[in-house]
Amino acid sequence: MRNLLLSLLLVLPLSFAGSSVTEGGNVSYIDLGGVETTQYWAGIVGWMDPLSPAEPQQEISNQTVGPVRIYTNYPNGTYYDESMIVVRDSLDFRPELSDIQSPVAQDFNSTGMFSSFGAFSGLNFSSFSDSPLNTFADPYFSLPCQIGSVTYSCAYVYLENHSFMGVLKFDNGTHQEPVFVTNITSVLGYNGTYFDFQYMVPKEEDYYFYVYPDECNITVWIDGVQTKTFPKTAVPYDVEFLVTYENSSTPIDSATVQVVEENGRNLLFPVLYQQKTYSGIGVMETDSSGNAVFALSPTRYNVPDSYNYSAYVVVTSPSYCRANFSIATYDSLSPTYRSSLVNPTYGSQVKSSVQNMNQLATTASTWIYESKYRNASVSVTTGGAVGPMPTLKAGAPNIFNISVTHMGNPVTANLTVQETDGHIIFVPLQPDKILYNDTGPFESNQSFVLIPTHYNNDANLTVFVEYGGTNVANLTFTVDTLLEPPTPAEADMDPATNALIASALQNINQVLSNVGKSISTV
Repeated sequence: MRNLLLSLLLVLPLSFAGSSVTEGGNVSYIDLGGVETTQYWAGIVGWMDPLSPAEPQQEISNQTVGPVRIYTNYPNGTYYDESMIVVRDSLDFRPELSDIQSPVAQDFNSTGMFSSFGAFSGLNFSSFSDSPLNTFADPYFSLPCQIGSVTYSCAYVYLENHSFMGVLKFDNGTHQEPVFVTNITSVLGYNGTYFDFQYMVPKEEDYYFYVYPDECNITVWIDGVQTKTFPKTAVPYDVEFLVTYENSSTPIDSATVQVVEENGRNLLFPVLYQQKTYSGIGVMETDSSGNAVFALSPTRYNVPDSYNYSAYVVVTSPSYCRANFSIATYDSLSPTYRSSLVNPTYGSQVKSSVQNMNQLATTASTWIYESKYRNASVSVTTGGAVGPMPTLKAGAPNIFNISVTHMGNPVTANLTVQETDGHIIFVPLQPDKILYNDTGPFESNQSFVLIPTHYNNDANLTVFVEYGGTNVANLTFTVDTLLEPPTPAEADMDPATNALIASALQNINQVLSNVGKSISTV
């Protein structure tokens, strides 16, 4: 059995005593009475992020790997029980399966596919125990591994605790790279924690993650008409989907369907920024006939093209397919007075959700009128220490400044905001949904505004702090859910910020008013 201890390879010395039989890889070079460490390999472990939409034709994650240690990653998507590959960023595209092949032992020597990695530059691969040659190919063994629908013979190791990682070869005739392969499944990791995946890769490189799910088809009906175009913005529609296997009319039962609106009018993220993506997402599974039903209200209004508004539906599991929506009229607002919406239960719940969102927006406008905000500053260290956590205020502009320091010095960390099961204008609260998620990126040591929507729902707001390729803190906030005007003790807002938020809220209020009028007759 080929077995490679991940903790051994990450500078955590392990002692081995007694007699043992090892086979293949650098484990065969371990002094069983001593200690073995590595200078060349790092680990990547982690879990899938089902709250973030994924486009499998593109990378679903990336990881900067620096010195030898373990890095934690959260690839986008709900993929499970299928293969995921990791490749160096010199492949800034998803490799074609026809360019991936089973390696041979010579591919792991000093002139093979690892020769251009900085970690091994100028080294004789036969001269050190944890070289690619001695790790994967001395002696050379292989096992079947699969990417998409194609089966290969992988060189391999088992990472602690016995999780398989294979290595294949990318070769398009002009360029060669190793392809690291594992299956997304719950595995007992090197430290006793269950992860969705474990990888071992050369240090000091940047890597991309790719998946190859089977394809499917989505058929879309909006108010009973087979189309992907909404007639008008800021109107609630009955949207039905049929998910089938590609080139087949066979429906897919329990397929995960996500409806996504990016950079629309959004209560949690009232202010939009160019070059950033703020997503409102609703999730449900198809029934046994492959059907899923949503009530959707597109919100594009006074959003310039440069902000890259989009709305789409995507199936992420067990197959992948996507359909993009468009809006025929979004430069003006006019209600469409509906007599029904899906069914009475949908109509009642959506109407209630829209009323709650109107109350949240009205409360926020009151705070803006009085030039007040809730201060939501937090200090974090890269070692995971978190300062006092403020209580947020629902329906109020909460201005965040999350300061991050490394060894006492300010650094720029990546922040990801996620509010689950809150109010989203695009997909109001309605029956049979698994999850609602609002998510968007910011940076530390910069101010940004959020309006928490925890009001008559089970919303939960968390900010994930990432620095140097590792998640260093998860900030889950308590929210005061009482909607009320500000007290004199709340912080005063500067005129420029006030004008920015006031303009955004004006558009949000107009969109919500139009949605409310449209559903008032249901």
